[in-house]
Amino acid sequence: ALQSSYALLQSSLDNMTQIANLQKNQTIASGTALHIPKNSFDSVEIQTSYAGYIRVQLQATHPVTVMLTNYKYPTTMDFPVSGTPISSGNFVLPILDGTNYLEIYSPSDMDTTVTVTITLYY
Repeated sequence: ALQSSYALLQSSLDNMTQIANLQKNQTIASGTALHIPKNSFDSVEIQTSYAGYIRVQLQATHPVTVMLTNYKYPTTMDFPVSGTPISSGNFVLPILDGTNYLEIYSPSDMDTTVTVTITLYY
């Protein structure tokens, strides 16, 4: 019984060490298409128990801006920081625990399709 408890604790320690070293990852969206009406936005919800970062790859038919919001720790982060809309990108954003929303805004007067891949590292 003692050896079984030791093995369980060692497994838990290994898991926590991987989390502390940001060695775990999870795909949140893989080539997901978002259809955004003109002058509007859509979002992807990201639930995580740990802080870490997300790698975002996106391709849009019209330029967009991105905002990452976490309401647990009232924070927002814009990408690109300059505010200039982008049509494609591959970037990394820090993320906090809890519910986060990656909001993609289209200032275009035409409907926009955005293809997005998001990987969470924690």
